[in-house]
Amino acid sequence: LWEQILNICYSLKAVIFPNPKNSPEVTLTFHQLLANLKSFCFSDDISYFSQRPSIVLKLFEEMTPYHAEANVIEFIDYKARGFHFNTNQWIEKLYNFTLTFFIQETRVNVRIKSLQVICDQFHSACSVYGEQLIRDVILHMFTTFAQDPPPVKLRLIQFVTELCEMKTNYFESLFSILSQPLEKEQLKRVEFKAHSEVLLAVVEGMCKIFHKKMDQSSSKQVILIYHKLIDSLDNIYSSKSIYKQPLAIALRGNIFVTLLSLRADHKGYVGYKRGDGTVRYSSYLHCGRSEPKASTSHRTSPVDSESLPPKSTLFHSNLLFE
Repeated sequence: LWEQILNICYSLKAVIFPNPKNSPEVTLTFHQLLANLKSFCFSDDISYFSQRPSIVLKLFEEMTPYHAEANVIEFIDYKARGFHFNTNQWIEKLYNFTLTFFIQETRVNVRIKSLQVICDQFHSACSVYGEQLIRDVILHMFTTFAQDPPPVKLRLIQFVTELCEMKTNYFESLFSILSQPLEKEQLKRVEFKAHSEVLLAVVEGMCKIFHKKMDQSSSKQVILIYHKLIDSLDNIYSSKSIYKQPLAIALRGNIFVTLLSLRADHKGYVGYKRGDGTVRYSSYLHCGRSEPKASTSHRTSPVDSESLPPKSTLFHSNLLFE
């Protein structure tokens, strides 16, 4: 029976939606069929089933683009309750879920809801499956990041900032995504008024990660963030159409506050001033005006000079060394 209903729905979809000239009655009938399907999916009274047939859920999911937004969000809640990281093909199911309800979806509220499900799943299993989830599920969610609307992009920035604060082998890929809105070409095209929250969140995230990584043994990552902050300043100052705008002033201000929080002890080791006024110095970050001496067994070589920002930047790019 359900196979037949599935085939009927596919046939109706193939006839109705490619043709905008269909009568409203035909389209309404199709949506009524979907509403009945929704009631089958979520009804507590399923005594007429030996078990809820998986084909009903499959049919509902196949028709996701044609369901009302509220129904899809309700269905996402139902799907989320069935995810358990100790079950077979859990990560594959999460990827397929992401593909249907985030990557291929266009409605903002549906995408935000599905993103929250992925965040919850990551938090519940990150200690065991964190790296695999980032590689096989989460990084795919950023394939449309540049084109995402501000509300979705803001949630993604919050999530990727949290991921960057963790110890992960995918830090550089994640941080590259986070800093993307501050690239010179992106700044030229962006609607500053519409994306003000996004850009502020990016800078705040970068500064937060910078301080977090200074407390960890990850000097390479600290130097990468430092140079990206300098690059961002340079990108803002190099465009006459951007740097006088109030938002650009706020972005520069946040970066300057972070850079001016840096301190060095009498041996040249770098730390930063915390909100309570205390300073904790790193044992692996050192500052200086000249090239450091040859690396020892516990220190690696400095950042390649070709990766440094332009000499026109306000700060010395070779301030930090490993």
